[in-house]
Amino acid sequence: MNSAKTPEYLACLLLAFSGLFTSCSPDVPDRITARPPAVTQAVESSSAQTAAEPLSLQVKISGIKGTDGVIRLAAFGSSDGFPAKHEKATYTRVLPASQGTLLFTLEKIVPGTYALAVIHDANDNGKLDTNWVGMPTEGFGASNDAPARFGPPGFEDAHVELPQDPMSITITMRYP
Repeated sequence: MNSAKTPEYLACLLLAFSGLFTSCSPDVPDRITARPPAVTQAVESSSAQTAAEPLSLQVKISGIKGTDGVIRLAAFGSSDGFPAKHEKATYTRVLPASQGTLLFTLEKIVPGTYALAVIHDANDNGKLDTNWVGMPTEGFGASNDAPARFGPPGFEDAHVELPQDPMSITITMRYP
């Protein structure tokens, strides 16, 4: 039987689509890549705290320089991992880089407090590259256009409460 059509694999795809898993393997349906336990717990605890309907958030990224690589957006439900460890984010999206402005839509966001981080991963290596002193060599940004004074922006400076009116955020990219 083709394992890509097994009920386990189809269930995995559904969970991956909902954001609870990051990938599924059609060859080994019992081996899936789950989000880190802390992220799953954060999603579960956020869901338990509110009975509100999931939201959609429009995120406008402006000031993108160049078309190399990808733009990585991550929404963090806590300060853990913010802003650099996108693998700890509650929600993530990746789009090909495009000069100027990009629009992202984050779907099915549970109402709560989030801080958003974005990087222009020009070489598509999955991280924000830095020089020998730790200064970014690629573009970056955060919600509220939080300042990066002598280090990365802080969760407290970047956090937003959802829902908000309007349900859109603009982040301006900064480049070295």
